[in-house]
Parts: sequence; structure tokens; C-alpha cells
Amino acid sequence: MKIQTPRRAPGTVARLRMCAFGLLTALLGGCGGNGSGNSGGISAPPPQGDLAFRAAAIAADQSLAGSLNFPLAMLKATAPKESAVTRAAAFAQPRTLAVLLTPRSAATRSGRAAGITLNTMLGLYALDPVVTGNAMVAQFFTDPAATQSAGSITLVKQGVSNFTADYKSYPAMADGVVNLTAGNVPFHGHVNIIYGTAAGANTMTGHLDQSHTGVGIDLNLALSDALNVTGSAVIRENGQTISVTEINGPFTSRLSCKVKIDPQGW
Repeated sequence: MKIQTPRRAPGTVARLRMCAFGLLTALLGGCGGNGSGNSGGISAPPPQGDLAFRAAAIAADQSLAGSLNFPLAMLKATAPKESAVTRAAAFAQPRTLAVLLTPRSAATRSGRAAGITLNTMLGLYALDPVVTGNAMVAQFFTDPAATQSAGSITLVKQGVSNFTADYKSYPAMADGVVNLTAGNVPFHGHVNIIYGTAAGANTMTGHLDQSHTGVGIDLNLALSDALNVTGSAVIRENGQTISVTEINGPFTSRLSCKVKIDPQGW
């Protein structure tokens, strides 16, 4: 992600380029956050000046990347079957969260028809998702024997009788609930996706909280039929509000955006 900032004074950083990542590779391939369980955190006491700006901006990048793993995986699992989103190659990478939340891929996952799979991004083991009517539930555990629960991710497709069926008309709605209590990125919250067309155009709104850091993220994103991403996000942490606006770019590449940090006004 490329972040541009206003010039504050001569000699200060006018443009910050940090942690540039391909959207699908990083967010869906398991590279969101720093992988240590501290994604999005800023240590106390808060740094000052340019150091504070750098810390907050990097936290924004890590928090947004880490949190977007969930809604983007939900997007793959609920997208219309003929959409370009469904066919995106990055979604098929083994052991990604997107694969774990897709019931029709369970038979080919890890070379076995059913079982438990380690997701390295989450640091959790996942059972094959279970479909009941128009709902799908994926259970997660901290141990390979699946005895220590770490929560679940639930997806519901509205207007269909079975989760694996395609939508009958548009607009169509899908809801996702994240409730992960352990692992590298324990999150809880809700995501709502409204598909406008069978080609995959949609809007995505929701709120996610990262339990162990107190980071809260509001999402307001859109995807066009041509798979161009627009929208905004707000990240709140340690008394700071990081507004990520004018997000724009192709779904399968890097996104540009503007960042403002309050109360500093940067």
C-alpha cells in the first residue's frame, strides 16, 4: 500500500512509502500484519513527532492488512460463481483463509477429503466448514486435535436455500461474523456484503475489533464489475484515529490511498 502525506515542514517526510504489498498476495496469502500477534499495536508511551507519524502509519498498514484478511476471504466464499472474484488465482493458494472458508474446496484441501488444516496467518487449526441451509460455519482450534476451541467464522447467504447455491437475483446479500478468541490475530465483528451484479460488483461495510490490542476498524469499501477497489476505512487505536480515504486501485494489485491521523491533524 502506498501512503501519501502532506508536507508538514522543510526537512520532514512529505511522502511515506511503507510495506508495499500486492493486495491479494498479502491480504489473502497470509502476510497481513506482522505475524507476531502484535499487528496494529503501538507501544506506550506514544512516540512524538515524525516517529509518532511513522508508528501510526505503519500500524494503520498492518491493522488494515490484518483485518482485511477476513472480509476478503468472506468475499471469495460468498461471491457469485461466475464472477471474476471467484476465479481470482490468489484465492486458490493452499492453506489461505479464503480456501478454508470455501466449502466446495474442502475435498481438495491438503490432499484429503476432510480433516483439520493449520492456517499460518491465524496461527490456528481449522476444521472443514460445515454447511447447514444457507449458513456456513468454520470452527477454529489452537491444537491439531481440535479440543481447544478458538472460535468460529460464520457466513450466511440471503435468498438461497443452500449456502453452496448461487444467488437467484440481484442485489444479493451476504453476512459474515468473525469471533476468533485466540491465535495471531483474534478478531470479532461483523461484515455485510451486497452484490449488485453477477459479475461481482459489491459494497462491503462492517466493523472489526482486534481483541488483544484494542484496535477497532470500520470498513466502507466497494468493488466494481471491472474489479476496481474504492472506499475508505477508519482505524482507532491508543487514542488515535487513522482515516484511510480515497482508496483506489485494481483488486489484484497495489492500492493507493490518503491517510490522516487525529488528534495530531497529520
